[in-house]
Amino acid sequence: MSGSYDDCVDVTDFCVVSETIYGYRPNLGVTSFFIAIFAACLGIQLFQGIRWRTWFYMGAMTLGCLGEVVGKFLVGAALK
Repeated sequence: MSGSYDDCVDVTDFCVVSETIYGYRPNLGVTSFFIAIFAACLGIQLFQGIRWRTWFYMGAMTLGCLGEVVGKFLVGAALK
């Protein structure tokens, strides 16, 4: 092989974990746990933002939590 990691699709002796796109080996259980945690935080932020009428803060926190949920979902979807 040419010594490049561009053609790596799976973790092997040639394609080490540190050279993957994430730098670690994703785990479905841990990914699912964080999806649940961030989804719960999203709901809590929405509830408290509406209750206390902190619209800008609620919007920023909701977008952040939503981004984390979508990102973790995509990592989970990439697992085989």
